[in-house]
Amino acid sequence: MSVDSLLDSAFTTLLGKAHQEFDVTRLALRPATININFSGGGVALDTGRPCMARIPFPCTIYLAEIYAGTELGQPVNVTCTVDLWTTSILTFSSGGQTPIYGATRPGLTAASSATISLADWVVNLVPTDRLVARIATWSGTATWLALLLQVIPTEVPQGTASVLGDGSDVVIDQFGNIVVFQN
Repeated sequence: MSVDSLLDSAFTTLLGKAHQEFDVTRLALRPATININFSGGGVALDTGRPCMARIPFPCTIYLAEIYAGTELGQPVNVTCTVDLWTTSILTFSSGGQTPIYGATRPGLTAASSATISLADWVVNLVPTDRLVARIATWSGTATWLALLLQVIPTEVPQGTASVLGDGSDVVIDQFGNIVVFQN
């Protein structure tokens, strides 16, 4: 078998593997956390206290946790709920906000931490989204509350997925770079 045939065969195999559908759980994607923090400045929290977080990239929420504690970082049992809405830069000024949590607000019931079920949440977010959060109900002495949303990117470049080739020895990648294979 000639070197050209071996290279053609290897390249065809590589392109075939690059275009396969990937199991997302096998990809080495870097998760990130969107932290939504409420602080009482050393005194017990109460209702209100809105804050906003910007979504940095297309992502899916796959874990939500909530914690309450003191200024020393110690856990404190509280009972509370948090309103969590999505809006965009275009709809925020007109009050266009939609809850992402479904029927049940995230919160704590006589606890200092909990993992929140995402069963009826809107979990797919895009960079134009903004998350707006506020404490809806509160009972307790904690001086801070943290809602942590673990996300994973939904659009990740995967090798040669965006490479154009016409079967010749010239390939153009997603940035317009021309690669010529020579023997």
